[in-house]
Amino acid sequence: MNNHIKKISVFFALLLVLVIAFPLAKAQLDVLEGSLLGEEERGESLVGNVTVKNTNVVTGINDITLTYNSADFSDGQDNITLAFSHNGVSFDLGANGSQVVTLTVTIPSDMDLDRYTGTVTVTGINDANLSETFKDTFTLTIDVRPTDLCKDGRVGDKVLGRVNNDELNIDDIDDPNEDDNFKPLETIDVGVNVDNDADEDLEVEFKAFLVDKEDDDVLAEFTDVADIDENDDLDFDGSLIVPADIEDESTSRYAVYVMASEDGNEDDYCDWEQIDIEIEKDNDDVVVDKVIPQEPLVCGVSSEIEARIVNAGGDDQRDVSVKLFINDLKIALTSAEFDLDKKDTQKVLFDLSLPKTIAAGTYSGRVEVLDEDGAVYDRNEARKEFQVTVECGTQSGGTGGKVNAALSLSQSSFTARKDSAITTIATIKNTGDSAKTFILRVTPVGDWTEPVEISFSLAAGETQIESIALAVEKEGNHVAKVEVLADGQVVATQTFTVDAKEVVSGTGSQDGGITARTVSTAFKEQLPLVILISLLALAVMILLIWLIASSLVKRAKGNGRGLREIKEGVKGKRR
Repeated sequence: MNNHIKKISVFFALLLVLVIAFPLAKAQLDVLEGSLLGEEERGESLVGNVTVKNTNVVTGINDITLTYNSADFSDGQDNITLAFSHNGVSFDLGANGSQVVTLTVTIPSDMDLDRYTGTVTVTGINDANLSETFKDTFTLTIDVRPTDLCKDGRVGDKVLGRVNNDELNIDDIDDPNEDDNFKPLETIDVGVNVDNDADEDLEVEFKAFLVDKEDDDVLAEFTDVADIDENDDLDFDGSLIVPADIEDESTSRYAVYVMASEDGNEDDYCDWEQIDIEIEKDNDDVVVDKVIPQEPLVCGVSSEIEARIVNAGGDDQRDVSVKLFINDLKIALTSAEFDLDKKDTQKVLFDLSLPKTIAAGTYSGRVEVLDEDGAVYDRNEARKEFQVTVECGTQSGGTGGKVNAALSLSQSSFTARKDSAITTIATIKNTGDSAKTFILRVTPVGDWTEPVEISFSLAAGETQIESIALAVEKEGNHVAKVEVLADGQVVATQTFTVDAKEVVSGTGSQDGGITARTVSTAFKEQLPLVILISLLALAVMILLIWLIASSLVKRAKGNGRGLREIKEGVKGKRR
């Protein structure tokens, strides 16, 4: 019996030794935060805390340090730096002790926009056994976000220095998908689901951006605003156009960023996400980026339509040409050939002279870009449709087609010098059956002169004559619209044109494209004065001729008398 008791006592004694000895031999190092997520714009810093704890109640841990692999926070050229602030380079923790370590993250100003994730390792030495080390790790994720995207960062995620509210968040990005690829001028469809988990209804502003992550440049964007009830969600849809002159083909440089916030209140509700896309380019890819017609085109006046052509491919192009069609106006024009290096843009101008006989209205046109073989490039974006408005100076009626005013101009086409003035006389008649207050409004197309407004009242059947004087401030072919308004509605319209040059030309264009000599408006206005000056000059010239002739006659008579006197003198001497 006693032997049995002794064996039991020895067993429990050994067990007690093990219980006491185990924690003495196995201290534990623990980082209470398993992961941290931080975000900021490039060129900025952010700060957060982690807590390092010795979970052993007996043994201490010495020389504790925090380290990380800098390659985890690099874009290949720049590095995010981490600084750990505590008591010295390393610190010790007694049994069951803990230390709050401040973590400062500094983002270079040229850092690529992206998500950077790395592991931070915490290492210490067992105070009871100096040959034994302990370590723990935590994951650190830093989002370098675009400028002004959720200006104070996400509100509602585990962000350094922010609480986890999850009140407004982007739940899912349906479109585009990760690493979808697109070409220049292609459309990126964007579809996103946004959750409102707040305890109130929110007016949510949704934005989508196509961003160059290297340069922090927004290349395209769209915005939408909608109401989302509390504890409800909503799908937002939109699209982004890849710019024709996007810089490089890349699998990692470009991303679509989406953002949801309370309209006008990013401080309380804001969330964002990103998804990377790929941009690819064909070797031979020339596209029509824009078509810019002069608005409006005016009958009988030389006008321009501009086409901007971009080499969106990977190779230089030679002998490129552009065609313009407006089929209903029987217009088909082809540009001269030109070379276009990759990434370059060429502006092509088409000069049009529309006859006065065509009808005013809106016409559809098309521009195509052709390769050196005369074939249209094999991309939908090598063709672009456009519309253009044509005005021919015809008078229009007011609301409902009822004309209650008539407008005529004494002159509707001018040739003038830059920095000169032109004048036309407007005659306005109230053709309605009651008195009206009218506004005569002159609106230039472009900024070649200042607009004019004149207000007056007319009884039924009464006529008003107004002189319109305008300063011609710029060279070029200009158009002005003259409108008569009554009760806020345009009731009559005319247009006039001005061909303004530094030196007035002596040629002009008539219907059918026939070139004819013309006299400039400035000369016509000065013609009476020129005739008067010419007559005065002629009179002065006649007077001078008469005076000279009279002087010569008198001199001749005087010479004759002298000669007779000399002869008589000679005869007297001979006697």
